[in-house]
Amino acid sequence: MYILLALAKPGYGQDLQLRTLIHNQKGISASVVNDMTYAHDNYSNTNVFYMTGGRTDTLYFGALIHNPGFGGIFLAGYDRYGNELWSKVSGTTSNSGIEMGTTLGWDGNHLYNAGILDPAYPANFDGMILGPGHGGFVAKYSTNGLLHWVRGFEHGIYHLHVDWGNLFINHGDSEFMELNKQTGETLYSTNITGDNNDILTHSISYHEGLYSYLALNLGNNISFIGFNGELESSIPIEKPPGAKFSPLVQSFGWTSYGSFYADSGTVVLDGVTYGNMPQSYIYELDIYNEVTSCREAGPYKINQILPYNDYLYLVCEYDQNDFRMVKVYESTLEQVASYPIFPTRKAMGADQFILGGYHTSPIVAEGLEFQRPNNSDQPNAMMGFLVSSHVGIDEENARGRVSIHPNPSTHVATIISLMDTELYVSNPIGQHLGIIRIRKGSNTVDLSSWPAGVLTLRADDGSVIRLMHRAP
Repeated sequence: MYILLALAKPGYGQDLQLRTLIHNQKGISASVVNDMTYAHDNYSNTNVFYMTGGRTDTLYFGALIHNPGFGGIFLAGYDRYGNELWSKVSGTTSNSGIEMGTTLGWDGNHLYNAGILDPAYPANFDGMILGPGHGGFVAKYSTNGLLHWVRGFEHGIYHLHVDWGNLFINHGDSEFMELNKQTGETLYSTNITGDNNDILTHSISYHEGLYSYLALNLGNNISFIGFNGELESSIPIEKPPGAKFSPLVQSFGWTSYGSFYADSGTVVLDGVTYGNMPQSYIYELDIYNEVTSCREAGPYKINQILPYNDYLYLVCEYDQNDFRMVKVYESTLEQVASYPIFPTRKAMGADQFILGGYHTSPIVAEGLEFQRPNNSDQPNAMMGFLVSSHVGIDEENARGRVSIHPNPSTHVATIISLMDTELYVSNPIGQHLGIIRIRKGSNTVDLSSWPAGVLTLRADDGSVIRLMHRAP
């Protein structure tokens, strides 16, 4: 089945369903997928999905069996049909916990994996040994899994942000750092202060304001840092124990979204107190890095927000094993639809989704039942796709206002537009890549900095075109 996630027709009334589940088929104790990314593999010239996470027992996704003992971090690549292309385990011992491989990124050419190590043990990365005393790591790989370099850190690496020019990390909630992508060496370091709680939500997000910033969700504040490492501003957060803030996400335009949840008590965001718990709130950040609105969403935990067109897709946790993808109107937060999913740590996409997380009980997809191995009630790593029968894009959605040629293009394209507009560029799983500003008439656009593969360009009026960008 073809499951390359292209954007679906806006407003199309499809039902989303779980398909092509990939899960660990061995072991009794826990494993979990913590992060994923999508990339174009330059070696095979195909589109590949990658995932990382932690494991405490035998790991088997269909090709290689990784026995317990060495390597609590896993990294694996899959084709669009869900077939394992390669997998590996690294780091310290596999009984150190499931939040070991925390974050994964792709810059158009290479993969960057980061996470946590047990400082009591040495760590092994494809034969490169980091001695005891390291609490975290960053490693660079080719898209076929070849290790380029690995670097150890005193504390865990909670999140990274990578693009074609930069590599940024959150080092133990105490340092924001830019690393040299070629060597892993530190280019600069900025002191930050996080709360070290619920670390998988401590994200680094792109935020397009008056200037381009990186927005750090640190649990007790949201910090805005320039690409030069200077701290521009921060928004203070006060919250009761157990309260949860989701990662920030940039919407099309100049708005970023985030959410928070608490079972009881109150949450103070930027000096404003919010109650009526248990409740989730969704807030917006504007171009001045300020909170412009904060609205009640519902009595469930929002683990992630995914904007698309006039909707927000919410990865919601109603109960410990009751997770749903909830679709709401962006303007009113009124619910449009709700789709059952497995417990999800990370979702990527725009109207079609890749999900990563775990399951503790049988999951049914396309009439097939995926059992938890050995009847264990421990979390078991799973990745899957939430898609509809309508996979593709409405080529007429551009309404003739914007056209692009040649299509496919290699590095240079001509865009003809009937209006001045900004085109918001994203990859097939909805990741925001940047903005192209064009004038009415003919525009020559340099695509050399964009990754190979299918690019989606959305104009200010909502019209959408798709471009196949090919490497030379």
